[in-house]
Amino acid sequence: MNFHVKLDGGYRPGVMPYVKLADGWREGAELFIKTESGWRTVWRRTVVFINTVERAGASIFDLMGKPTKARRYLFINRAMIYGGGTGFSLRTGVFPPGSTLKIVNEHYIRGAGGAGAYPARPLPGATAVVLDFPATLDNRNGYIFGGGGGGGDAYWPNVLHTGGGGGAGRPGGAGGGMYQVSTYGYGYPAAGSLDAGGAGGWYTAGWNGGAGGAPGSPGAASTNAPGAGGYSIEKNGNNLIFEGGNSPDRVKGNIL
Repeated sequence: MNFHVKLDGGYRPGVMPYVKLADGWREGAELFIKTESGWRTVWRRTVVFINTVERAGASIFDLMGKPTKARRYLFINRAMIYGGGTGFSLRTGVFPPGSTLKIVNEHYIRGAGGAGAYPARPLPGATAVVLDFPATLDNRNGYIFGGGGGGGDAYWPNVLHTGGGGGAGRPGGAGGGMYQVSTYGYGYPAAGSLDAGGAGGWYTAGWNGGAGGAPGSPGAASTNAPGAGGYSIEKNGNNLIFEGGNSPDRVKGNIL
């Protein structure tokens, strides 16, 4: 993002400023002007990355080339970012000391859904965004959804074991399994979809598994407890400034 100067014909991009140091010329990182009240910053170098490609388990720091200099960094997201095998959909990474980071989300960032119970325990939904560095976030035109938790399983000792449905997300959580030593009719648990948890398994005798959770919500309990809903954002102790878009329709899942 360059600075502009006012000319007779309108505004024009300014020439990138350089400064003379003892070891040669260097590009300036910040431009000041002298006013009656003192020096004021009128331009500061900003590094911009605009994401237009669907990605799974992405790192802003890596996408920006693992920078080593203190700068203002701006990440603009215009495509789906979703869960991979990493346990998160998007994380900031750690930028050089003295840097600032702003994230403008204009699409969906979705955590993966948790798997439904049986034979393993139900899994929680995955986190959508992980902060490793302080950030400012503008989500006015985007959505940040944690994954839904997997549904709990139903258990009738030595007779029936019914799996829970998978949680909502991308990818949706897998449905659990089934076990029976009877002749009852049954239906298998379903996987979660983008915005809805999958139905739990069922038997005509009852003992139905719980459904998977909606984005950012826990699954439904049955005989056993379900998986927890995924976090929308894990701050990890880093400061987060929301500029907009922190409403229940745009952010689903707790902020930790």
